[in-house]
Amino acid sequence: MKIKNTILKSYLTKKTLIDTEDSVNFQEIGRGAFNVNYLVKVSSGKQFLFRFILWSMRDHIKNMAEYESLTLENLESLNLSPTFIINDVSRKDFPYPLIVEKYISGKTMKQRSERYIEQILDSLPIVIKLYQKGNTNGITPQSKIISSDMFRNRLEYLTTHNSPYVELFNRHIASIDEFTRKCNEILDETVFVHGDLNPENFILSDNNKWYLVDWQSAFVGDPSFDIATLVWDFYWKFFAGEVLSEEDKNLIKQKYCELSGTSMQQLEKKIEIITIFLDLDMLLRIEYMYTRIIKNNDLLQIQDEEKDFIVQQRISPARNLLVNHESLSLILEKVKQANEEMQ
Repeated sequence: MKIKNTILKSYLTKKTLIDTEDSVNFQEIGRGAFNVNYLVKVSSGKQFLFRFILWSMRDHIKNMAEYESLTLENLESLNLSPTFIINDVSRKDFPYPLIVEKYISGKTMKQRSERYIEQILDSLPIVIKLYQKGNTNGITPQSKIISSDMFRNRLEYLTTHNSPYVELFNRHIASIDEFTRKCNEILDETVFVHGDLNPENFILSDNNKWYLVDWQSAFVGDPSFDIATLVWDFYWKFFAGEVLSEEDKNLIKQKYCELSGTSMQQLEKKIEIITIFLDLDMLLRIEYMYTRIIKNNDLLQIQDEEKDFIVQQRISPARNLLVNHESLSLILEKVKQANEEMQ
């Protein structure tokens, strides 16, 4: 993705975010499967985050830039997320929809040298604050995330494009339907959930304050969902190259229970169910992305540079880590067992 200083300055001036005499420079500071992020520095001292939204993996959300902007506006008073300034989905000045935020100067958990467990325990109070005070107006309900329709739509796409895993999925589709239904019966749908808590989405600012970033996966659901992602082996393998010890996982769960007043027994029961969903959802999502982007070149609005990153740094490593017949068979067996236990 190519950006020029002249275009940035013209854009910021047009939006009355800088003065005409200001100069600007920028640098890419991070990218994911669905976004590219730039730090824009202004000679006046202002700093902006330009967050370009490449595409949406939530089938029911057609405009992810507007959705993420809504989450930031909903959380503005809590001072735990980036400050939203504007969004622009016109593509007139840039190739992708854009969110402009105030830049948070700091480091992610992954960039810092302290042990992960110490950082997680230190940052958990802002997760609790999100649950207690997050404004959920307009936010996607959990029933659209843990959704039989979503699984079936992706499976239909994979069937059309001859994925090698279709037959195995189809043999268990009734079990998957039952599992999603029972999950939604057992899990609450009451609080603002981040939905993607991993070491790259926590930032400790230069003034020693924790923030959560990347709100594309936010929904209204069960608070146990975020705790499940915090102890999820796949995320730690993928983002940090290691997994948390059982001792560290227990410390996180104990700290959460202490802060929230939740019983450990109730939390562990829900984490077990959510982890099965996370494994199943991620496996199907990766195969869906692989089929769309690599096999069918189906994301025509994404430029080659961004597409190459998505393939090489996100889809291929994740697919190598998780997607195979053995993993899928094991996950589907866990789905079946969970259904029996949730009778």
